[in-house]
Amino acid sequence: MVQFDHSFHIGGTWSGKRRHDGAQSQQGTDGSPGAYVFFDLRPGEAVQARVGTSFTSIEEARHNLEAEIPGWNFDQLAEQVREQWNTALGRIQIQDNSPKRRIFYTALYHSMLVPRTFSDVSGAYQGFAGEGRIEFAKDFTYYCDYSLWDTFRAVHPLFTILYPGRELDMVKSLIAKGEQGGFLPIYPAWNSYTSEMVDDHAVSVISDAYFKGIRDFDVEQAYRLMRKNALEMPATHEQYVDGRGRRGLESYLKYGYIPLEDTVPDAFHNNEQVSRTLEYAYDDFLVGEMAQALGHTEEAELFHHRALNYRNVIDPGTGFARGRHADGSWDSPFDPGKSYPYITEGLPFQYTFFVPQDLPGLINLVGGREAFIKKLDALFAKGYYDHGNEPSHHLAYLYDNAWVAWKTQQHVRSVMENQYADGPSGLAGNDDCGQMSAWYVLSALARIIHESPDTEFLICYKHVVKAVFEAEKEAFA
Repeated sequence: MVQFDHSFHIGGTWSGKRRHDGAQSQQGTDGSPGAYVFFDLRPGEAVQARVGTSFTSIEEARHNLEAEIPGWNFDQLAEQVREQWNTALGRIQIQDNSPKRRIFYTALYHSMLVPRTFSDVSGAYQGFAGEGRIEFAKDFTYYCDYSLWDTFRAVHPLFTILYPGRELDMVKSLIAKGEQGGFLPIYPAWNSYTSEMVDDHAVSVISDAYFKGIRDFDVEQAYRLMRKNALEMPATHEQYVDGRGRRGLESYLKYGYIPLEDTVPDAFHNNEQVSRTLEYAYDDFLVGEMAQALGHTEEAELFHHRALNYRNVIDPGTGFARGRHADGSWDSPFDPGKSYPYITEGLPFQYTFFVPQDLPGLINLVGGREAFIKKLDALFAKGYYDHGNEPSHHLAYLYDNAWVAWKTQQHVRSVMENQYADGPSGLAGNDDCGQMSAWYVLSALARIIHESPDTEFLICYKHVVKAVFEAEKEAFA
């Protein structure tokens, strides 16, 4: 709804290029509809407008407007918004005036834009997956639009450190979506399921929060939903087409990988069988970790065993992730530096390293520590590192796991200095709902703590950040 600080006369509506003088309602049958009004103004007068929105009703939009923009003082409102952003960005204070400072705060700002608040100030929101019911978020804000394939990597881990209250609400929102729609969403957008991307990384967001001490949610219910995604298909084909459940799950359960014969229909991305297998194995590990933490020992063993499915799509003969047929044979011809339909937005050379749940096992599988380092060196030397897309985002950090941390420092520094700038082309690729930016923020924090612990960087929760990075150096980076 829109309110003006001056009285007005109804002008009419339009749809497309057709105007309807005097009309008070319009549907967009031949173009985007709109309405117009007239004001009686004296010379020099200006009209102010304030807008309230809601996904539930006009009345809720009015309540939102009254709560969030109660007055007509524009300058006062702008100052309030400025203070709110300064508070949010001020969790990290950098006393410097260089271009790197502008890059850092731009990245921190970008990382906070999505997911979006979807509930009204009353807590009301449209129920997930188009059910038409009005639900109420009790004691939390309901969020929507999660780019989970991207943001599980850095955005949500950053929130657990700097904005744990907001991350808690995002976890509760994912659980609410799972309860209302029956399955945890894979890539929820427009408050609906979608079949976008190849993962099941709501389990990553939830478990990451849990193991970092953010636990004020229904943990058992979260686990039940995580388990259901990993084991069950929806009751009807229509629900599957709508985006419920893992794509290609039946093949994954049958073979321990998704063979090339399963083209994964009813997905936004067809095929991409190897990437799906690798990412499901990672997700299974996290389900197993949650099962272990909650005392479900037998199920923990099941999912930890499934976490080793990554071995089924890494060809021991070449040492690379590779397409595999149902009879066990490998796809040919094969070049790890070329694109294939069984890899998502990347190369076998990149996706071979997506085994965050068992890097020691991966190192052994590809021939040991020296072979692992040599393979990573070749990836960077051949120009296969592509910071413009997410499958490369963890690669530079993997050197830590082979005890050559200086190479991690070298490549991370190079990416930060050459792939980010404070201009219109300041990012190497799509920011993907803040993931590109959050990578920069976390990498900058890691450098600050490791290289300059005594400089004039005032980092709130510094001890928490340091503890997280020390843990992740052992388990992942």
